[in-house]
Amino acid sequence: MKSTLVILLALLSHGLAANTGSAKDCPAAPKYGSGPPKSCKLPTDPNNRPKSKLESWFTKEMFADLFPHANIGWGPNPCYPYSYESFVIAARYFPSFGTSSPNKEYSAEENYRRDLAAFFAHAIQETGENDYGLYQGGSKMTKEQARNCFYRGGFFNWFEGGPTSGFLPPNAPGHQPSDGDKCNTGGVYCSADATTEYFYPCSKGKSGSFFTGCYFGRGAIQISYNYNYGAFQQWLKEQNIHLDILKQPNLVMTHMNPPLAIMASLWFYMTPQPPKPAMHDIVMGQWGAGQQNEQAGYKGPIFGPTSLVINNECGGLSADEPGGGGENRRIRAFKWFCDYFKVPAGPDRLLSCKDMPVKFSAMKYPLSYQPDWSSTWKEAPCNCVPANYGGLIPYFDPANYPKNWVEKNEYYRKECVRTIYANPGLYHLENTTSVCLNHPPKGEIGTPAPKPKTTKTTPQPSKVTQPPPKKTPPPPPPKKTRPPVATKAPPKVTKEPRAGGVNTGSAKDCPAAPKYGSGPPKSCKLPTDPNNRPKSKLESWFTKEMFADLFPHANIGWGPNPCYPYSYESFVIAARYFPSFGTSSPNKEYSAEENYRRDLAAFFAHAIQETGENDYGLYQGGSKMTKEQARNCFYRGGFFNWFEGGPTSGFLPPNAPGHQPSDGDKCNTGGVYCSADATTEYFYPCSKGKSGSFFTGCYFGRGAIQISYNYNYGAFQQWLKEQNIHLDILKQPNLVMTHMNPPLAIMASLWFYMTPQPPKPAMHDIVMGQWGAGQQNEQAGYKGPIFGPTSLVINNECGGLSADEPGGGGENRRIRAFKWFCDYFKVPAGPDRLLSCKDMPVKFSAMKYPLSYQPDWSSTWKEAPCNCVPANYGGLIPYFDPANYPKNWVEKNEYYRKECVRTIYANPGLYHLSPQNSACLNHPPPKM
Repeated sequence: MKSTLVILLALLSHGLAANTGSAKDCPAAPKYGSGPPKSCKLPTDPNNRPKSKLESWFTKEMFADLFPHANIGWGPNPCYPYSYESFVIAARYFPSFGTSSPNKEYSAEENYRRDLAAFFAHAIQETGENDYGLYQGGSKMTKEQARNCFYRGGFFNWFEGGPTSGFLPPNAPGHQPSDGDKCNTGGVYCSADATTEYFYPCSKGKSGSFFTGCYFGRGAIQISYNYNYGAFQQWLKEQNIHLDILKQPNLVMTHMNPPLAIMASLWFYMTPQPPKPAMHDIVMGQWGAGQQNEQAGYKGPIFGPTSLVINNECGGLSADEPGGGGENRRIRAFKWFCDYFKVPAGPDRLLSCKDMPVKFSAMKYPLSYQPDWSSTWKEAPCNCVPANYGGLIPYFDPANYPKNWVEKNEYYRKECVRTIYANPGLYHLENTTSVCLNHPPKGEIGTPAPKPKTTKTTPQPSKVTQPPPKKTPPPPPPKKTRPPVATKAPPKVTKEPRAGGVNTGSAKDCPAAPKYGSGPPKSCKLPTDPNNRPKSKLESWFTKEMFADLFPHANIGWGPNPCYPYSYESFVIAARYFPSFGTSSPNKEYSAEENYRRDLAAFFAHAIQETGENDYGLYQGGSKMTKEQARNCFYRGGFFNWFEGGPTSGFLPPNAPGHQPSDGDKCNTGGVYCSADATTEYFYPCSKGKSGSFFTGCYFGRGAIQISYNYNYGAFQQWLKEQNIHLDILKQPNLVMTHMNPPLAIMASLWFYMTPQPPKPAMHDIVMGQWGAGQQNEQAGYKGPIFGPTSLVINNECGGLSADEPGGGGENRRIRAFKWFCDYFKVPAGPDRLLSCKDMPVKFSAMKYPLSYQPDWSSTWKEAPCNCVPANYGGLIPYFDPANYPKNWVEKNEYYRKECVRTIYANPGLYHLSPQNSACLNHPPPKM
């Protein structure tokens, strides 16, 4: 009865009668490239697999209606990677996809359709068109119409960073499937640790100055890295399809017998990676959640944990529709596809993994086969047993995985035994210490040496299994909710110095950067300060020579230059507007000098993640560098990109792709990033300007740590006004990159770093120890001057360190960069555990204290002036709780209260007030 009630409530709340429209109601897509050939090799199946039951209910007409903009705008086409023909051939290799119903919570028909809805939802996030312009005023669409076209944008991109990928050659930018045959160093994505290199070695092939062993993201849900391509190759071999995917990874996009672009992604969706279940198994309810998760409702056939599997995203829904990418987009897409298929999505809370108490990485059960260390010394054959840590040969725990996977365990045990004898050094075994090597078991050793079939399991968890090394469009979730204005008294942290003698090398030891565009002009308007602010104390210790040594590849490869956005001159002018940056020492855990340098290290670390060159090629064999040398050059790649998706941004016109600062003056619909709810529109209205077919109100990411969205540009504009700098940033957002009096590209990012956003403190205040962590966090050590929570502030990233160096982006890169900059400045980074927010018990979004000023609803009916009071929910007029924010912010509260009161009278409708229901409006307050 209970489960029936849950389903009934889900049906009612989700609205099975929702109108999902039709593809014919949607505007035409932009088309990239010359389109599909008139004739081609059509998709075929060399194994002639029987039809899937799925084909009896999911038709070609439905595919065409759902994905009208597939294949970079040309629509479904059997000559291109995404077509109904390719989809059904892929489905035939996974007979349970869209055809199985192993649970009683949903009917068979509901389970079939929910399975497809989940796969399609992840494809929307990974390779969808994600056209924000549909929600803009110029589209003249209702929200429902915009929604119905937005989620019909799946299967749009082929390559990571597409439709025009910065990983590919300029003359082959990703507009034909074959363009992915070669890439620059950024697209190599080779994990080269000894174990992965043994099982799945990267190709070292080159074509001119480009690489052919390119393992960046391809296909519907973007498999990436050599271990995923290699594991997929092994799976194909088991299907009697013999292809060298490791040598030619772009076969994923070009091979048609069978077609692989959708098949590779479906393999990824259907395959578990201990400790992560298969996404399909979660949606079908065939996964072991563990007692704590089950008690919290996380069990059975739900969607939420699939976002944790694919890319460690548990940020929940954003307030606005469509909102940013990540889990928000996955959830909204899943609900839309469920509406389309007229099936329930399930309880809203369980569509996110946000409240899931125990994430997969914290689950404790055997994950992989490893040598049986208790018997390697015995005069008997070597053996393998399940181990509680990950590896490339999986073990499927019977308590947590379905029977079809558990049945494979004996096969994997034997594969593990084979590798012991084929390559004992992989496990640090040798005949002198491991006598079991002298006793090969009968029937378990074969030649050639093994390439075990693994799931895409591990070296790093995540969608493929590492996040992309460079920022790519479309938009991330909004980073900030409000401008405000900075600091608080310090708790304590245990000081744990890092070695001051670490060698961080020199810029002169690093290879030259690729340079984009024609370079800086010979003469220009140099950075100046209209307010002539006094020098910062920072300038006495952080010199122009240090800046040049740290950022030799700044400005898309041309190096620091005062005619370009990033230069020492621009940096110090920005710092003068924030006198406490790199100059304050409000805690006793670190010395004054340590605090100054840690502050810069934190800001620079986030810039590495947001706009760094992030050249993975430094770690590849061809660079002939030691790991230390590669590290010292990798983290000197900061301040490289100007625009989101750079150096060649897909948001910009083809003839102005981001190679000069002025290129950002206009953008396509993807770069508009306008949050147009009534409140934001009142405070920070988006520009509706156009230049030909392009927009000029473009609020995509710009500058050192990439401010984005109109509310951030508008809040920065307001802050500038308070500094007596009057610029219309909302009308001309690219002033952030082009204005030089004062220079704004670094200043906007420093404003973002120094400014709190309740419930989030300023990143600067966290690093200085001036933040209120709350009792639970303090008991767990999260207090005082630490780095970890800053990653939660800037982009809700708490994934921790990856196993490999340099690893993927996100929090991993922020942590490694912070440690490197601390080494450079010869200061301690702090305890390793507190460099991540992974173990922080109470995240900022769960903190309970007043966050914003709102009308005093208890008195709006009175015959007295309206007033504003602190409220426990967020808004665009902040309130700084004295228990959680430093004095300099708390002192601004009265200003913000008055600002709130002013808006009540200026626009009462914003708060749904009118003279008829709110008598206070008839009594203006004394002049403020």
